Amino acid sequence: MAVDVRLPEQHPALHHVARSVLRPFFRLYFRIRGEGLANLPTGGPYLLAPNHVSMLDWAFISYFLPYLVRFVVDRSFYDLPVFGFWLRVNGAIPIRAGRPDAHALRLAHAVLESGEPLIVFPEGAISQTGRPLRAQPGIISLAAATGAPILPVAVRGAYEAFPRWRRVPRPRAVTVVFGRPLPPPPSDADRAARREHADGLMTHIAGLLDGRQPDTAPW
Repeated sequence: MAVDVRLPEQHPALHHVARSVLRPFFRLYFRIRGEGLANLPTGGPYLLAPNHVSMLDWAFISYFLPYLVRFVVDRSFYDLPVFGFWLRVNGAIPIRAGRPDAHALRLAHAVLESGEPLIVFPEGAISQTGRPLRAQPGIISLAAATGAPILPVAVRGAYEAFPRWRRVPRPRAVTVVFGRPLPPPPSDADRAARREHADGLMTHIAGLLDGRQPDTAPW
């Protein structure tokens, strides 16, 4: 796939100023902690694949990353006046949820092929119950096409802190669990196999969410 596309501009200076201000707040208000930090790759392109229960999931994950990381976000959030501004500061990639979006796909390829990591929420939507939804196969296709490994991530407590319908987060403990990196899915898998691999990835993430560290890749 051609990657001659212009990635959204990032603003590292603004990001790091906000990060230095918000980190103490996250420590006190959310009592945030991380598990499996040794599983974070030291470099190279890879996909972070978290469960999705809160509008702050990307921020909880970014708290533990030493570098500015792009993520895919529903365009309806991207266009919000204040929240959208901070998404743009991070160089987030807007996508039209529920519909094919070739431009967003090209941008995601370009991020990985330029050597950057990328956060992609496999479910493609925020869970209304706090339990994982069924994953969409798009992340499997993206990883297979680019050869990027997938790092499964479980965010615990974010639903209790800031479910989709709340306007203000509550002070609840949040834990981010980074699983072991998974190899890229096979590139020759057909549609049915990609669907099965997506289901397996979500089962893997659900295991992390429930305190289990799966031993084998789901493909």
